[in-house]
Amino acid sequence: MTTCVANQLEAKRETVVFRNMVDARLVKYDEIHELQDGYFKVLKKGSWGVITESGEEVFPCSASTIYYVENGRVICGMDDDVYSIELKKAKKDLEG
Repeated sequence: MTTCVANQLEAKRETVVFRNMVDARLVKYDEIHELQDGYFKVLKKGSWGVITESGEEVFPCSASTIYYVENGRVICGMDDDVYSIELKKAKKDLEG
């Protein structure tokens, strides 16, 4: 596969993710990758965070890597260590 074709496929994949997002403010992130359960990991200025599909930031962009989200916690890497940190409650969780 040529680099040009690979870049086009990557652009299409990212476009699909953006179409699933409700919040247009997501353009502020450098990268967005789907995790699970309606969460997405986002890259901003070299650090990773977690947002909901509505665009609400539930873990600030402060980790060197995001491994996964499980039971309301993010498993992430910072300073060569792995942490399990509780996610901020999303507005929809607080209302329901």
